[in-house]
Amino acid sequence: MSQRYTAASVRQLARVVERVAPRDKAAWEDRAQVAGAGGVPVRVSRQRADQLWMVVGMFDRAVAREEIPATTGTAARALFTRAALGCSGTWRSPGSCGT
Repeated sequence: MSQRYTAASVRQLARVVERVAPRDKAAWEDRAQVAGAGGVPVRVSRQRADQLWMVVGMFDRAVAREEIPATTGTAARALFTRAALGCSGTWRSPGSCGT
């Protein structure tokens, strides 16, 4: 994991992604498996790995925004809460995030 992320939550997410989609080409063949369709263990493809790293980058940028609750920076599970997703627009409702 060569990039540094400010928020602990994003660092935690990046560590998980690194296990299943390592950026290091030497570690690619030894990457961890994930549950695929029907729970069958599979390894992610290069395309899925790129998508996962894109999501890490998006969360890194989102957590830095002032309208995202400060608690999202503490633990990866906080990135997926209704409060965090609501402020990002996924579940926005009138009155959320001071709007």
